Amino acid sequence: MTARIFFRTGVFRQQDFETGFALLDDAERQRCLQYQHLNDKLRFACTRIALKRLLADCLQTTADSIRISTTVQGQPFCLQQNTHWKITVSHTEQHYLIAVTDADIAIGADLESYENSAAFSADMLASFCHPQEINSLNNLPADHRSMHVQQLWSAKEAIVKALATGFDTDPCTLLLPVPLPEHCAVSVSKQTLWLSRQTLMISHDRLMLIRCASTEHAEWIGLPVSGAV
Repeated sequence: MTARIFFRTGVFRQQDFETGFALLDDAERQRCLQYQHLNDKLRFACTRIALKRLLADCLQTTADSIRISTTVQGQPFCLQQNTHWKITVSHTEQHYLIAVTDADIAIGADLESYENSAAFSADMLASFCHPQEINSLNNLPADHRSMHVQQLWSAKEAIVKALATGFDTDPCTLLLPVPLPEHCAVSVSKQTLWLSRQTLMISHDRLMLIRCASTEHAEWIGLPVSGAV
């Protein structure tokens, strides 16, 4: 059976912050206001607002009825209408990605800007790459190496989100193929995870999206932005 995963991408906007702030509960508003910088406030609030609107669309209810909880590891989830919704969130610069599913699977995703590609020092590589990955990277043309390093980092972000462990899982223990294919299966913590990679264009920005699910039969369904409260 195909597991449906609904996702949405967007841009942090002051307008969304102002019109959607009332959707946040007291704890979310307090957390938002604790951030010192406006960009951090926008990032948290706009992502949470968009997430509530996405879940409301999936559940055919109103966004102000959605309540989001968090595990002790910091993983968001939603219990609504006797259904457990898994959630994964990613953001880069002014862009966000949110994805939800009510299927009995694990999901993770990471969104990165190709403009962020930069040279990585040997110490940085050693902090998140498996030794075999480093050997493979060193055999690649130097002018392409940064992009492949970024793909590895993004894939490992998606994996640890799916595992719901964060970086309590040492990324250096995760061995991925280099170069990273557009689609591949990897064995992690005695389970198989399926990765897919694609390029998105959002507001003229070129972004890399890496998605992860604990089933080969996952259908990622992009939903348009909804302004419904």
